[in-house]
Amino acid sequence: MHKKVWIAAGDIMLVGLRDYQDDKVDIILNYMPDEARLLKAYNELPDNIRLNEGIADGINDYVLK
Repeated sequence: MHKKVWIAAGDIMLVGLRDYQDDKVDIILNYMPDEARLLKAYNELPDNIRLNEGIADGINDYVLK
């Protein structure tokens, strides 16, 4: 089942590499801001990723730096 999800720059996603196409991936999950914060708290994200929690509009809730 496929569904359309908008992806913005800085989104944290889970992707799957394709065995037969090296230049393409399948997006498995686009994490919500609260899920990304939990991943950071559980040390599942690298230390150089900073989550921006101060933006109130909800469009850019986290930014990779």
